[in-house]
Amino acid sequence: MGDINKYLQVGWKEWGSLPDLDIERVHIKIDTGAKTSSLHCVKYEKFERKGKTWVRFWTAVDQDSETLQVCEARLLDKRSVTSSGGHSTHRPVIQSELVLGDNSWPIEITLADRSVMRFRMLLGREAMVHMAVYPHEAHIQGQII
Repeated sequence: MGDINKYLQVGWKEWGSLPDLDIERVHIKIDTGAKTSSLHCVKYEKFERKGKTWVRFWTAVDQDSETLQVCEARLLDKRSVTSSGGHSTHRPVIQSELVLGDNSWPIEITLADRSVMRFRMLLGREAMVHMAVYPHEAHIQGQII
């Protein structure tokens, strides 16, 4: 594992942003049990832009508000994702820069209805490169106001 100080330290939940999607603030659950990251999506539609398939999707990243934000991203893939309860769904996959504290890197994100979940975004293991998770801590990377 090497020197722990070389890793980005995060708690079980963090505040982050997705600037490629114009999402300035989202509360993220750090989930080492999940393979893929997921972002709340109420609905989406595919469209073409310069010969590539894109998705336009509607999200409400503020847990206390149903105000929808429209985002657009290039569609990378459509994958089958199995929940911890064994339910499998096909989800669109996009990419966005993730910002946590002073760090940023591109991650793949599946779009799914997370309206019944406590967090509108889940960060899965595939996005946790060079990250140390402290499950007894929260918001190590600070607040985004």
